[in-house]
Amino acid sequence: MTSVLSQVDPFGITYSAGPDAAPVLSKGLSRIPVKDRSGAVLGTLCGYVIAGYCGAGLHVTPDLIKADFDVPDAATFEAQVLDGLHGAFVMFTHGALPHRLYPDCGGSIPIVFCAASKRLGSSAHMFLDPEEYEDRFNRPLHDSVVANDVSGSWITGTLTAHHGIERLLPNFYLDLERWEAVRFWPHVPDFALSAGLEDTADLTAQALTGFLNAVAVEYRTGITMTAGFDSRILIAAARQVRDKVEFFTIGSAGEGLDQDMTARISAEMGLSHRLTPIVQSSAEEKAQWDYWVGHVVRESTRNVFPTLHPLSYDVILTGMYGETGRARLYRQDRETINTAPATAEFVLSRLTLPLVPEVVENVEHWLAPIVDLPRSAVLDLAFNELRFGSWAMGQAPVQKAMQLAMMPFAQRSIQGAFMAMDPVEQGTEALFNAIGARMWPEVMAYPVNKYGDYRDWTSKLTKVLHRDKLIRFTRDRFAALK
Repeated sequence: MTSVLSQVDPFGITYSAGPDAAPVLSKGLSRIPVKDRSGAVLGTLCGYVIAGYCGAGLHVTPDLIKADFDVPDAATFEAQVLDGLHGAFVMFTHGALPHRLYPDCGGSIPIVFCAASKRLGSSAHMFLDPEEYEDRFNRPLHDSVVANDVSGSWITGTLTAHHGIERLLPNFYLDLERWEAVRFWPHVPDFALSAGLEDTADLTAQALTGFLNAVAVEYRTGITMTAGFDSRILIAAARQVRDKVEFFTIGSAGEGLDQDMTARISAEMGLSHRLTPIVQSSAEEKAQWDYWVGHVVRESTRNVFPTLHPLSYDVILTGMYGETGRARLYRQDRETINTAPATAEFVLSRLTLPLVPEVVENVEHWLAPIVDLPRSAVLDLAFNELRFGSWAMGQAPVQKAMQLAMMPFAQRSIQGAFMAMDPVEQGTEALFNAIGARMWPEVMAYPVNKYGDYRDWTSKLTKVLHRDKLIRFTRDRFAALK
């Protein structure tokens, strides 16, 4: 049987420094120059950008992104241009600005790089030939974190499965003169837990609605639909364009909670919804998946990624990056989470990862510039950078080759507000219920991640008896002792 990966190219970019250096982009990604009011060149956006949803003073066409204000420095660019553009892209700055590479807020196009040879790509295999790939393979790290740990583990931080190749995380840029990663957000000295629930709910509802309204006009859009909270908020955000989008759920009728509840909600709320039966990967496809993701993660999607290939959307929208709005890594101790500073061991345990010395050292380096932030804010950054930036985006060369995805929650304004909320006021459901009520209160009336009957108890029992879930639960709960 022909591998589905033989029908597509890996998603992302490659780039090598040199006199005539230019990024090589996978199929569908665009290059768009970026200029300010004076006509000064600021850089080049590579990827997808939403024309109908951008910040004040920004105008997007297929041929040019124009700011109707001056951009005298990188700080202005970061705050008013980069944060005002949405989609799935990276931005090379040059011309009037320092030569850098910026990811979008969610790191939608993954970047790993070799500083010694000044090469980068969306995965190590994209710029290493097979011999170099094998010679530089860090097998002990891969085996201890990925191959021999619980299912779904990943190599986190700036580490990859290859010696001398680092990952560029969200909220960092790559200095293309020195080939060093530099954090540019958040601004630690200015940070405070100052965002209130009502204002954050207003901001988030407005930002999500703006994103979905624009995407639905510009693209044939599919929205992932589960029984969970992040998905429910996207449904609510799609209220004004529900006749222009289709919701879809992986699986077949009667398979479980997600399939049952999404079918019920869709039928009762009049949503266009489809179930997408799971297609299992062959042994050959699993091996190719490992190679395409650079052997940095082994997730369940490895077993079923061909499921996405038949989808015919221009883009799918997922609920990723919503987790920080639900205090995901400190939901069990919101009242006390900020009584002590964060440590690398604490962060890794909350991420349910093993405390491998090489990884601990790397996360200590990641933590040093932000250790003075409240521990809740550190954990929010950890979820977005050390989990989504490596675990999720590490899979993107395959997953987004199957189907382009965008993440409406991955907006700096939303993430900044989530991170700046007092965890006690934020709650694990209070903020999301408030956001949903502003957009479409009727869809929030359905139970979230539950049936609302005896089946919820049997589901909990199944989770408790699952070995890998028990190990992760233990690491999470005993993190308080680190």
